[in-house]
Amino acid sequence: MMKNRNRKFLSPAVSRTISFRLEAEARDQMARRAKRTGVSIHELARSFVLEVLEEGEERAALREAVVSLRTEVATLREDLRLSTEALLTSAGQIGEKEAQVWLEENFKTK
Repeated sequence: MMKNRNRKFLSPAVSRTISFRLEAEARDQMARRAKRTGVSIHELARSFVLEVLEEGEERAALREAVVSLRTEVATLREDLRLSTEALLTSAGQIGEKEAQVWLEENFKTK
């Protein structure tokens, strides 16, 4: 698992216990994952905390980038939808209502 990487956080002289509660579903999920990886649930929880401490800033930046990209993709989809509607109706082949129906069928929103 992550034992070697996380050793720098361990020092017998300053080691302290931290405890927290998990809902049953989260604890069961942790237990299954711990069993799959061959460690105790306590060691897995400890490694998760240490990993977040080590990579917290990087993860936060990545999360921020993903949120930004999602917003940009949503904006682009709306722009594409509007452009497609304008093209369909300006070509004179179908009316505005028909264009909107086509868009609803082909540009599903999430």
